[in-house]
Amino acid sequence: MKKLTSLIIQNLKTPGVHTDYDGLRLRITKSGTKQWIFRYRWYGKTKDMGLGSFPEISLAEARKKRDQNKHLILKNIDPILEKNTIKIDRIKKESMTFKIAASEYIETHKVQWSNKKHAKQWTSTLEKYVYPKIGKLPVYHITNNHILNILKPIWGVKHETASRVRQRIEKILSWSIALKYRDLPNPASLNDNLVYLLPKSSTIRKVKHHRSLPYEKLPNFINELKKSNSLSGMSLLFLILTASRTSEVIGAKWNEFNLDFNVWNIPEERIKTRIAHTVTLNKSSIDLLEKIKPFSDEVYVFPGSKPKTHISNNAMLQFLKENHSEIHTQSVVHGFRSSFRDWAEEQHNFSRRAIELCLSHQNDNKTESAYLRTNLLNKRHQIMKEWDLFLNGNFIEAAQIKSIKM
Repeated sequence: MKKLTSLIIQNLKTPGVHTDYDGLRLRITKSGTKQWIFRYRWYGKTKDMGLGSFPEISLAEARKKRDQNKHLILKNIDPILEKNTIKIDRIKKESMTFKIAASEYIETHKVQWSNKKHAKQWTSTLEKYVYPKIGKLPVYHITNNHILNILKPIWGVKHETASRVRQRIEKILSWSIALKYRDLPNPASLNDNLVYLLPKSSTIRKVKHHRSLPYEKLPNFINELKKSNSLSGMSLLFLILTASRTSEVIGAKWNEFNLDFNVWNIPEERIKTRIAHTVTLNKSSIDLLEKIKPFSDEVYVFPGSKPKTHISNNAMLQFLKENHSEIHTQSVVHGFRSSFRDWAEEQHNFSRRAIELCLSHQNDNKTESAYLRTNLLNKRHQIMKEWDLFLNGNFIEAAQIKSIKM
């Protein structure tokens, strides 16, 4: 059988089917169009598969496609079914834009975010910086250049924001890779990728820590704070006494406390690290709970103005601004945890791990943490007792609280 050549194909005019070899055929229509066909047998049935038109697909390219499809048959894969699957996958990938992927990622993962504002923060940063540039793009089209176009304008002037934006894009694209909407690599990854394309953070910014009050000034402030008869003031006092986070304190529930053992058991869904945490209570924190109890409700230690709610996330900050403006200029609410750590490290020989556990921080070394099974409750009780003594100093508590402002 004579094989086709490019010259023969160019001179062919007669409509019909002209055979090359190994199933490759050239069909010429009445209108003169020349189309490549691959004919093969699949479980006793003859099937024709289109490979494209000539001259768009040359003879050499047609033979290459035929050989690729023969290889599929040897692997017991139907070439037409494989072609249709690839087409469906391409349509599926085209439909998964970055904005759709981001929405699905947020909806899936928001249940594990302890802070309700977290999902809103994700959405707002993506809407401001990301969607206008790649929101409508299919995720498999996104490249390093797209990511750089988003990050470069804010990398130097708003580095913390830019860093969060990059991390969020990376997570969304990793989700897309896991679900086969795009392939590796992830263009938003920092290591072995953007780290070579963007300035190092250390060269463009200095780390800004939360403002914190020097611990030496805390006893005087605690003495003033004890005079407050508002829930927001009492919650701030409790936060300092326990070295806890704002979200943990405002959402504190009475059923989380075991005063027989002087502990406060915070469930994992209310902890930033998503790991249940036990706070060791000192005498002043227990005394404060007992004073608040008659003026609280059945659920929350620090109830809000509406039924079945707790005080707002900004209640303590607002209290500082309105009643202790000088302290507010020196420390944010979260900064009191830094004051506690500075005191513990500078004034005592407490173990670093015990201090970290008081702050509900987790060990980043996974191997090491696997061997650290105890929560050091006894040591932590001692630390919080010393913290209580330090905060009270030589001050004698003023008159008993007569009423609590709701």
